[in-house]
Order: sequence, then structure tokens, then C-alpha cells
Amino acid sequence: MKQQVYKNQTFSLPIEVTQELHCFIKRREMSHFVAEAIRKQLEIKKKELRKAYLMANKDQGQIEATDEWQGTLADGSNEW
Repeated sequence: MKQQVYKNQTFSLPIEVTQELHCFIKRREMSHFVAEAIRKQLEIKKKELRKAYLMANKDQGQIEATDEWQGTLADGSNEW
């Protein structure tokens, strides 16, 4: 099993969040709890981003704009 490496982070949380955190989560379990909460939210963000990329790939206007941009890049490449 791969051993996890940890890094301390400093960030601020709203006071009501920290109060609830201390109320419901044991002190020794806080890092794990916060890491899992962040991990879950990151997965949601990744899925949203993948969906947006897939939709952009299907968007004809986006495809045409990308093709035009590729042509623009190719036009100026000989000058360098």
C-alpha cells in the first residue's frame, strides 16, 4: 500500500464552519475529514469540467473558431 505524503496548508474558514467542525468531528479526525470533503468537491469539479469540454467539442461554433485560430497560428509561423 502506498504511503500518503502530507503537506500543511493554511487557509481561513468561516467561524460557523469551524464551530461545527469542532462540534461534530474529533480533533484527531479533522485533517482526514477536511481532505475527504475537498476530494469529493474536486471530483465534482472535474466532472463538470469534462462535461464542459465535451460540450465545447460538439459546439460547431467552437470547432470553427478553433480551426480559424489554428490557421492564424500557421500563417505567422514562417515569420519566426
